[in-house]
Amino acid sequence: MLVLISVLSAFGQAPNPVDGGPPSENNEATLENYLLAPFDKVSLSVFDEPDLSASQRLTARGEITVPLLGTVQIGGLSIESAKSRLEALYVSNRFLRSPQVFLAIDEFSPKRITVLGQIGSPSSLELPMGANYLEIEAAIAMAGGFTDLARRSNIRVTRKDRPDGRERIMEVNMDDVLSDEKDGFATTRFRVYPGDIIYVPRRYF
Repeated sequence: MLVLISVLSAFGQAPNPVDGGPPSENNEATLENYLLAPFDKVSLSVFDEPDLSASQRLTARGEITVPLLGTVQIGGLSIESAKSRLEALYVSNRFLRSPQVFLAIDEFSPKRITVLGQIGSPSSLELPMGANYLEIEAAIAMAGGFTDLARRSNIRVTRKDRPDGRERIMEVNMDDVLSDEKDGFATTRFRVYPGDIIYVPRRYF
C-alpha cells in the first residue's frame, strides 16, 4: 500500500517541493510539463517544410542540431517551450516567416535514482516513463522500504547539481515529511531527481 500511496503522491496532486530542485511548469508530472533531458530522442518537423525534418538524441548538454539553425539548446525545456524557441529562432534568423514546428519524444533517456543503506532492497531505480522526479518516500518504498534498523530522521541525499560539478549533501527527516499534511494531502515533500543517491543510515540504540 505504501508504494501505491507514494506513487500517487508523485504523479497526482503535487505538494510544494522543499529540495531546491529544478522547478516544473505546473504541479503535475505529466507529459505536458516533462522537461527534455540529455539523451532523450526527439523527432522534429516543420509544417510544409519536408527538408527541415530531423530525428536525434539530445547531447549530454541538452543540445540538438537543427536544420538551418545549427546547434540549439532545448534540454530543460518542456515540449511546448522547445517548439516556441525553435519557431522564434527560425523567424529571428529570417529563415521562415511563420513556422509551425512539431516536436515529439520518440524515446525517453534512462533516469535512475540509487537507494542505499538500511533499505529492504538497496538498488538503482529507473524513474517511470515521462517522470522528471520521484517523491523520496516513493523511491524508498520502491526499494523495499525501511529496515527495522533504519534511522529515518537523518536520511542523506547526495546530488550533483553545482555548476562546478561538485556534490551537495542534504539531510531529510522522513518523520517530518510524512507527517506534514493538510486535509489528507501532503503540503511539503522532498523530491529526488535522476542521479541522486539516497542513503539511509543505521539506527544505534
